[in-house]
Amino acid sequence: MDNMVARTFKRAEGIDTVSIEFSPEFVNKEMWLPKRQISLGVSLEIRKSKYKRYYLCHIQAEAFQTNIFKTVIVIVSDLCKRGYLIINQNRFNWYYYILANRHSIFRLAELDFYFDFPRNALQIPSEGVTGIRRFATTVYSKDHKKRKSLWIMYDRISDLLYRNQHPKDFINSIPYPTRLEVRLCRANCAYLHFDNIRGDFYQIFSRYQSYIAKTWRKHGIIFGEIPMIEQHPFFNLILLLSTSDKPLHITGLEKTPRPLNKILEKDLFDTYENQIDSLSEKDSEIYDELIGDFDKYGIEHIQTINRHQISSYYRYK
Repeated sequence: MDNMVARTFKRAEGIDTVSIEFSPEFVNKEMWLPKRQISLGVSLEIRKSKYKRYYLCHIQAEAFQTNIFKTVIVIVSDLCKRGYLIINQNRFNWYYYILANRHSIFRLAELDFYFDFPRNALQIPSEGVTGIRRFATTVYSKDHKKRKSLWIMYDRISDLLYRNQHPKDFINSIPYPTRLEVRLCRANCAYLHFDNIRGDFYQIFSRYQSYIAKTWRKHGIIFGEIPMIEQHPFFNLILLLSTSDKPLHITGLEKTPRPLNKILEKDLFDTYENQIDSLSEKDSEIYDELIGDFDKYGIEHIQTINRHQISSYYRYK
């Protein structure tokens, strides 16, 4: 069992998946198979609709480093080096090239937050509550009849045994076997912008917490009463916000951008100097975040800061 995979099973809250969609002009279609895992936690997919094909890269929890925005840029750079993307393959410094041109090459397609619960902490509602459903151990929020559902609750053990990717003894011993997941995509969320996922899980969650709380206020009733437990400071915050009488205002989130426009590589920023000069004031702040102050702090320090912010919320609410 890979250590990175094992660690993800021990975290009760986090980001499960970040999916990005690439502009077809930059995709090496000979290498981009309908569904293919290319490295730990990174897979490629082609989705077809009546009118077009969508070229997606799914990045899962086991592939994330502390800074998730930076992780995605590094993975896109690696796709270029390995020939999955056709973008000036002789380039020396891929990282800054992708950073400067990110909005032309790809966009955020899906962002999934998860909250895992220990045994007996909550029960999956019966069909008497949810109505007829496709899977006995899975419950979707009511919006699934119109589009991809925002919320899902399911038994992870049944799901993992079905996938057959890990040893059975390991699966049966996981400490948090019941999962609540909120799945944000362009069909159900107006705030799918790549720049919203700057930083680590704690920073990203803080931007989305009001939006997630609004969706729970609307859809959470089908899942029954959810207990507040110490392993879930962030989901507890969602419960507090969603039950508050105060209006939930969405701040700090960029709106979903328009679809990727057709653009050729000659239209991208080519030289290192042009890449840096092209960065807007907001982009310059992101650039500084990625190579400057963020690297001064270890993960333990960052987690301590965020735990303090959460405990302060409870103390002064």
